Amino acid sequence: MRAPVSLNLIDLDLAPVPAGHAAAHDAGGPAPARRSLAARDALLEVLSDVLGHRPDEGAVRPGTPCDGVFFSEARRDERYLVGTSTWYPLGVECKSAVPGRPPPLVERLLPAGERREVARLPAAARPLAFALCWCRMVAAVKACGAALDDAAHCMAATSQWAAVVAPGLVAGAAVLTERGIDVRWRTTAWEKDAS
Repeated sequence: MRAPVSLNLIDLDLAPVPAGHAAAHDAGGPAPARRSLAARDALLEVLSDVLGHRPDEGAVRPGTPCDGVFFSEARRDERYLVGTSTWYPLGVECKSAVPGRPPPLVERLLPAGERREVARLPAAARPLAFALCWCRMVAAVKACGAALDDAAHCMAATSQWAAVVAPGLVAGAAVLTERGIDVRWRTTAWEKDAS
């Protein structure tokens, strides 16, 4: 039997804000603050769906399973990616796929094999290829609970995926387990209340 892995892409600008924070959200505060509130509540909702009950907020800490459920999160502007697994540690990452070359220092953080693969591509294809590799690498590092200098080892120890999940947005996931695990991608879209 394969471990269920769920990846949830959430638009924080459309996500409902928790009742206790609605006044701060409606008051037109800074977008990052509103999105942070929405992200926390979205994480609790995703975990609630997996657990069958709402977890104690104090039990929800990055890098630590919540009631036996491994989770990882990443955010890029209004996009929020939450991954869950009931069996294995996992990591997720999302990144904008922007035209142009990444800074050389950042580019050198990719493991040598990945760097060579990106360099072999035509110049126009490199930004997307870099973003895909970057997301897989960071997700693998998160799954292993390691640092970026252990990226090559983490990539060898995990199963990874990356894909363009929204216009200009790349997401990646990695699970610390045997190869060939099933993954379900889900985009959560809330509609704003018209009232």
